[in-house]
Amino acid sequence: MRANGVYNVDSTNLSRVKKVFLDVFFAEGKPLGLTQLISLADLVPSFHVTGYHPTTYATQIDSQHLKADGSNVVVKFKVANMFGNGITKLTADRVKVSLDAVLIALNHPSYFANFTDLGNGLYSFEVLDTALNSPLTFSNLTIQAGYSDLSIAQNLVVSKQAAWIERAAASNNWTGIDESFFTTGGFLGVDSSNEAYIKSQLVLAYKAHGNELTRESIQRIINGVGLLNSSTVVSIGDKDEYRLVFKQNVFGSAYYSVTARNELGYLTTGGSSSSAANYNFIFSRASAYPVVLSYVATETEHIVYASDNSFVPDFEIIFMHAPD
Repeated sequence: MRANGVYNVDSTNLSRVKKVFLDVFFAEGKPLGLTQLISLADLVPSFHVTGYHPTTYATQIDSQHLKADGSNVVVKFKVANMFGNGITKLTADRVKVSLDAVLIALNHPSYFANFTDLGNGLYSFEVLDTALNSPLTFSNLTIQAGYSDLSIAQNLVVSKQAAWIERAAASNNWTGIDESFFTTGGFLGVDSSNEAYIKSQLVLAYKAHGNELTRESIQRIINGVGLLNSSTVVSIGDKDEYRLVFKQNVFGSAYYSVTARNELGYLTTGGSSSSAANYNFIFSRASAYPVVLSYVATETEHIVYASDNSFVPDFEIIFMHAPD
């Protein structure tokens, strides 16, 4: 996304624009037109459409899930032009990742298998179980479309542990997934005192995220469990206010860096306020629960601890019920 391209964004709203627009992009199955851009603008504070000048392609990672037999991790991505036509006939040698500063194609037999054209610009590939003893980080994932190499994702982490956790959350069956399993997957903050509660929150998060749970969301849920003394949601007119009480006093701006969503999609932001250990966020009335409130710090927005100015980690908080 570029300020002079499809979307008019800046450093204050880039993160939220990406989340909202990419969700709709994949729900629709094709890139967005001018009418959709205008209708979505209300979901992103300070966003407005000043012009529509399509770039050639739109690309993004679609999902990352455990293979049905529990072995490899399947990654899906979509690439389309701005008229909604999927780009077809890509081959594994035209899709590359950067791993430890070395560029390798998706036909590399030590890491990948079963590159598949699923039709209409949707592709999948498998990251081999044997390459996933620990999470793999690809600093860049690119495709060759025409004469250009397009970046699909940066710093993509593929984790078998995360895929197993997502499957467990989907079924609420945690057999074989314990504290050490989280640790092996690189997740921080899980111990015997909070493991059961974290698992219950992940089940709710899976639903609130529209039946998907990324590695990043899993860590944010874990972070959120340890950050707060309490969280409640109350009605204010035709909106809801989500009230967080941290264990320490905090301050800092967190307006564009916070989103709320349920299984139906994102809620419209209505404002925020903070005082001492309290941080409150207003969103449009949710018609379905659970709701997940997500904070992802941006370059311009950070919540910090008042005691030492250290950053509060990114977090997600689950709200299970509508206000009384």
